[in-house]
Amino acid sequence: MQTRPWQLVALATMCFITAFHLLKGALEEILAVSNYANVEALADQGFMGGEVNSVLEHLALSADVFGIMTIIVFMFGFLLYRGQYLAGVRLTGTIFFAIGFVGYVLQGGSSDDGTALSTTGDRVITIALLGIVLAGFISLFFGRSASWVAAHKEG
Repeated sequence: MQTRPWQLVALATMCFITAFHLLKGALEEILAVSNYANVEALADQGFMGGEVNSVLEHLALSADVFGIMTIIVFMFGFLLYRGQYLAGVRLTGTIFFAIGFVGYVLQGGSSDDGTALSTTGDRVITIALLGIVLAGFISLFFGRSASWVAAHKEG
């Protein structure tokens, strides 16, 4: 019996942590959109141009996107933990997190305007988490973990 490389276990754990971070984001959006007074308050603060319909649409779309991303990242972690479809998970996860990392760094989801809606701390945590997970997926292409993936191509 061979033991798994530590990169697989660590990366699966990081995928689960990232999935819970994304789930937190989805739940925040759901809770924000569920209270109409809260939506009006966000519009009054100038969020999304100050229009209530724009705020509602943004929060609902964000909840959907964060929910879908939560499921995808959880499945990456689950498949890595189980050691199934490793070659596909390695490639798909690298592409997924590279796009997410670059997109978040370039565009970001942060408002650094000094208001109550500022999310600088969450932005730093998210960028660090995405960077670590991306580095983990890239590490699956090299060394012992790459040979493990090659030896366990079957699901």
